[in-house]
Amino acid sequence: MFFKRRPLHLTLFVTNRCNARCRFCFYETNRPCNEMDLNEYRALAENLWGLLWLSFSGGEVFLREDISDIASVFYERCRPSFVLISTNGTLPERVQEQTEKVLMSCPTSTVVLKVSIDGVGPEHDRLRGIDGAFDRALETIKLLGRLRKRFSNLQIGVNTVLCSKNINNIEETISFVKTLPEVQVHTLSLVRGRGYGEYGINWKEYHQKIRNLYHYSPKTCYSFKGAKLKAAQDRLQSRFIEMLLRGERPPQ
Repeated sequence: MFFKRRPLHLTLFVTNRCNARCRFCFYETNRPCNEMDLNEYRALAENLWGLLWLSFSGGEVFLREDISDIASVFYERCRPSFVLISTNGTLPERVQEQTEKVLMSCPTSTVVLKVSIDGVGPEHDRLRGIDGAFDRALETIKLLGRLRKRFSNLQIGVNTVLCSKNINNIEETISFVKTLPEVQVHTLSLVRGRGYGEYGINWKEYHQKIRNLYHYSPKTCYSFKGAKLKAAQDRLQSRFIEMLLRGERPPQ
């Protein structure tokens, strides 16, 4: 698998549309952009047999009403072992409905839903630019938890974007996520792109918070087959981010 010419991991930026107004976002929200249609994704998938990991990103992925159809197209042609979908969690019922369709159309794939929680309560709402975003994210996680009782191939994660506006309260966020019984994994990502200037942090802060996450949180590894390999990838990625923040060049 390490000598394949075709990609093992593909991330699809399926839309730039978003219903949030995150103050740290790397992308200019709702800038005019032509989204690929289902036929274009079908043509792309034809050349990707053997794909191991398929990720959907945006924008808010679930603003595309055909996201389950796109996942089905790739499953039919590529049979990915893992399908990851990121969401801000502000559309609970739609996330539940579309995720169920994805689970039914991708029965042998591990489907990972990653919900954003950047702080507890009002802090999360401020960072996401939506009143009630925190409560809706929790409702989304609760609904996904119900789905997981019916679909053993569903895994639920939380991701926190680490930035200068929430770094002082990140331990509170880590502790809170630990209390969510539906969640298997909690990860930290770093603010990037155009938002880094105002919201960026230095490598020492990042290093300390990542260490705290792995030390204090039991939610650092999924439970599917091959999960430890994915956890190792996450830790390696964290190390590379730290090197970049220090001005070092990661190994090629």
